[in-house]
Amino acid sequence: MIIRDFKKEDQSIVLALIKSINEKSFDKAKRLRPFRYEDLEDIYMSYCQGRDTFAVIEDHDELEIFGTIALKEDFGDVALVRRCFVSKNYQKRGYGMRLMSHILGVARKKGFKSIELRCTDDMLAMVSLALKVGFSEKKSFEIAVNRSVLILQKKLA
Repeated sequence: MIIRDFKKEDQSIVLALIKSINEKSFDKAKRLRPFRYEDLEDIYMSYCQGRDTFAVIEDHDELEIFGTIALKEDFGDVALVRRCFVSKNYQKRGYGMRLMSHILGVARKKGFKSIELRCTDDMLAMVSLALKVGFSEKKSFEIAVNRSVLILQKKLA
């Protein structure tokens, strides 16, 4: 298993992986709107410029990309965690934690002072992972009946 920077030739594999995980993991009936993928049409341009980063995790033996995570500059010294996904076959093995640890290290090296995660309350695995690595709830607000957006934050030392 290796975590490495996204390469342009990963584009179609990563896009298909994220779409597949989204479609299988979230109940279509509960969605307020369709998933949006505009930022993934050109991952290199969206996430590999300036202080932004997109990383993949792959099975070194199989050369199969099975997870992703991105860091996106938001404003000033605040960055966002984006596009954290692990394929179903690799879940519950600590790979999400490895991806999150990796991106926290990248954020520190790039000089960010804090990092945020914005997600809906049905993203239970992502919320659980973020809390395990020291994120805390900064804010939440209701977007529909029984649906909320959570903003989790972690200060970086």
